[in-house]
Amino acid sequence: MLNLSTIRQRLEVQGFLGLTDEELKAIGPWMRFTPMLNFTLTVISTVLSSVPLLIGLAILMTAGAIMPFHPFDAIYNILVRRIIRTRPLPKSGVRRRIVFAVGAIWLLLTAVAFLLGVSGAGYVLGGLMAILIAPLAIMHFCVLSELMARIFGKPVK
Repeated sequence: MLNLSTIRQRLEVQGFLGLTDEELKAIGPWMRFTPMLNFTLTVISTVLSSVPLLIGLAILMTAGAIMPFHPFDAIYNILVRRIIRTRPLPKSGVRRRIVFAVGAIWLLLTAVAFLLGVSGAGYVLGGLMAILIAPLAIMHFCVLSELMARIFGKPVK
C-alpha cells in the first residue's frame, strides 16, 4: 500500500495540485477509477481486436483531452461517489489532458492496424497501451506524466 506522500507526489505530477490530506485519503483510491476502466477496456478491445471498441475508447479519450474531465470521471462523479459518499474527483489539468490526447491517437492507430489486417501491430500497440496504463491504474504512476515532469518540470499552480 502506498503512503500518502507518494500518492500526493504521483498525483501532483499528473497536475492534481492542492489536495488536502483528507481529500487524498477520501478520493485517492478513486483517482484510479478512470485508469482502471481504460485499462480493462483497452485489454478487452485488444484481445478481441475490436475496431469499434477501440474507436469508441479513442473517442472517450478525445473527450477527456478536450473537456476538463474524462467521461469516466463523470460516471464516478454522478453515480459512484453518491453511493460511496465521497467528494467529486478534481478536474483534469493540462498534463492529464495531454495524456488523454496521446492515448486517443494511440488507440486510433491500434484500431487502424486491426482494420488494415495488420493484427500483429494491433496487438503490440494495444498491449503496450495496456502496459502503460497498468501502473496508473494500480499505483497512480503515470508513465507519460512522469516523463513530461522530467523534461518540463513538475506542474505548478
